[in-house]
Amino acid sequence: MQKTSFFSKAQDFTYRNNALIVLIVLLCFGLLRYPAFSSKNNIMNILRQSSMLGTMAIGMTFVIITAGTDLSVGSVFALAGAITAYFSPQSIILGIAIALLLAVLTGAFNGLLIAKCNVTPFVATLCTMMALRGVVHIMTNERPIQLDREMAGWFYEMSGKHFLFLPLLAWIFLVLLLVAWLILRYTRFGRNVYAVGGNLEASKMMGLSVSRTIILTYSLSGLMAGISGLMMCSRTGAAYPLAGNGWEMNAIAAVVLGGTMMSGGVGNVIGTFFGTLIIGCISNMINLEGTLGSSWQYIINGMALLIAVLLMQLQMIRRPKLNG
Repeated sequence: MQKTSFFSKAQDFTYRNNALIVLIVLLCFGLLRYPAFSSKNNIMNILRQSSMLGTMAIGMTFVIITAGTDLSVGSVFALAGAITAYFSPQSIILGIAIALLLAVLTGAFNGLLIAKCNVTPFVATLCTMMALRGVVHIMTNERPIQLDREMAGWFYEMSGKHFLFLPLLAWIFLVLLLVAWLILRYTRFGRNVYAVGGNLEASKMMGLSVSRTIILTYSLSGLMAGISGLMMCSRTGAAYPLAGNGWEMNAIAAVVLGGTMMSGGVGNVIGTFFGTLIIGCISNMINLEGTLGSSWQYIINGMALLIAVLLMQLQMIRRPKLNG
């Protein structure tokens, strides 16, 4: 009985911590395979890149917990950077404010379509994604917009600064992650997010403000995508028309790898943190390999995502047995 109990607990721990286990395996492989993997510059590069994707994935976590999806985050990411760079010769603060405001309004518009017009999340956010990508191409004239270094010098230098041995971008991500964790765990809005994703009809019968929760959730997703776009603009010193292209898929992959169920009602941002680092490590290892093209990242990410989904399905099947 004790052996059976121990084995069941070990299985349960494995299913609940898939992302952490995979991350540890990846880190061990990277340390053994690539001498440059453990270098300070490489670690800082992984943290900066993961911080931008992770910030976007925080908002995506909220959306997926409600059993939704947000395909527009990549375009919001690009739009935020383009607006910031466009206004940088006049006022970088004004550019940042407008960028974040439009990011929130875009998310709210998505939520309004879903909650009030009964448009499916996939269709609503797909339309927004396509429309905003067109706006970005028109704004940039399909060319990069450079930041004005004189007027926005502090903003450009921000991405290269460090605090307590970590890049400033990583600290921004960690603070946002902590706030998101507190919101999901300790606030009424966080409980509503889980309730809506767990059982929409029951939430309505309980008198929860489902529409308000959905609109706020997508607004938060837009805000996180906008902040992520600002981080990229600061790091590169420019806004690019194709910035964020495909990032919505990476954000979804990071969230699902972290254990959030696409069916809704289950998930947390701590898992998303580990999922983001997995994506970042995979991308970095492909670059260190040298002989593999960037296209391999999509293949590996896709396989990792498939394995994560299959493991979650096994967890759902075995959970009644483990509880029994």
